[in-house]
Amino acid sequence: MRNNKNIKIKYKNTNALLIVFITFIFFVLAFVVVKLSVTTVYATKGDEIASITTERLKLVEENKKIETEIAQYQSLSRIESEAKNRLGMVKANKVVYIDLQNK
Repeated sequence: MRNNKNIKIKYKNTNALLIVFITFIFFVLAFVVVKLSVTTVYATKGDEIASITTERLKLVEENKKIETEIAQYQSLSRIESEAKNRLGMVKANKVVYIDLQNK
């Protein structure tokens, strides 16, 4: 009889160890899954950051070109050239001032 009790105690300890081992394996797998998910998110965000940075640089260059173009359109020599060539305007030879307050 005594041997049967020892055997039963050994089986109970084995079951407890099996439960602890399975729980440990579960937590290890859960950790691995979470770690892979986080790594994937970081990699994706890194790609997004690189893409946005490239787009930002292109937009900065485009802004510089537009600012240069605006400066060219605002230059007095260009305005005078457009007035003469496109609108057919001419420079005044004589400037006449009218004083409206002395009337």
